[in-house]
Amino acid sequence: MEIPGKIADHLNDLPELGEAEQHALRRGRTVHRGQGYSLHVTAQPDVYQALLAAAAELGADGAPLAARKAYRIYSDRLNNAVASTLPV
Repeated sequence: MEIPGKIADHLNDLPELGEAEQHALRRGRTVHRGQGYSLHVTAQPDVYQALLAAAAELGADGAPLAARKAYRIYSDRLNNAVASTLPV
């Protein structure tokens, strides 16, 4: 799953991330997208959820518009991935 660069930058600056989350970010592959980049991360679903929770302040009302958009994009990607793996 690709994590927007704004989210990845924020997460890399958080010392309180767990070992699994830090490991997933370190092993991520940078993919350049137009003016920015995404970080392609392969991890277990609970790691993705923990990364989303750690970036929650970027989705808050007081955060800059670009950060809120990046958070919304990552949240939507994660929710769509989870929804596609659920049995019908």
